[in-house]
Amino acid sequence: MFHRSSPEAFEAVIRTNVLGTAQVAAACSAVMRERRHGRIVLVASTAGLHGEPTVSAYAASKGAVIALGRTVAAEGAGRGVFTNVLLPYALTQMTESGMASEHRHLMDPAAVAPVVAALCDPRSTLNGEVIVAAGGGLRSADSVEWGTVLTSETASGTIPAATSGTAPETPPEAASETPPETIPEGSGGLTPARLAELLERSRKGPAHRYANAQDGFLDLAEEMTR
Repeated sequence: MFHRSSPEAFEAVIRTNVLGTAQVAAACSAVMRERRHGRIVLVASTAGLHGEPTVSAYAASKGAVIALGRTVAAEGAGRGVFTNVLLPYALTQMTESGMASEHRHLMDPAAVAPVVAALCDPRSTLNGEVIVAAGGGLRSADSVEWGTVLTSETASGTIPAATSGTAPETPPEAASETPPETIPEGSGGLTPARLAELLERSRKGPAHRYANAQDGFLDLAEEMTR
């Protein structure tokens, strides 16, 4: 459990999984950029996408590798160096003892190898992909920001109806049935209940996907200044 992890043990995992991956990738990237051609495949885990109880350091390290891969992909695109991240499910020394018997036939590492081969193929132009693979199947994975909703308060001390690009507006008759939520003094203009409501409305909005964080910021800034 995270609260029982020693700093030394946590650091050891980060050093191995993040720094070990980064140092090899950096050495490869430098040579490939100079030659204006290269294919890099970083190996991470779905623990880095979703989190995983009892392996906090592992999950954090694999999330870092995913972010690293997307960053290296954005930096290398103009130089013909394409980077992708593979999240495999397979039997290894780490996973073999805990793998359920009914799933073992799907966990042959050889079933993931064709995905790696395709990504490393000189003809491949895939870049910045995050791919979950196992047993001859795969899934494309992504980072998603949902619809934009407003959190600002009005001069009267109530929060206005949230707005979103696709979320339906509240009908006037429905709005009249529920009084506006009063903002307690010192709350910063947002109560926990209202925040939960806004997050739910955001999830009903459009999915936003970005090649990098700067694109995400610029898109949000444009929406908020319309």
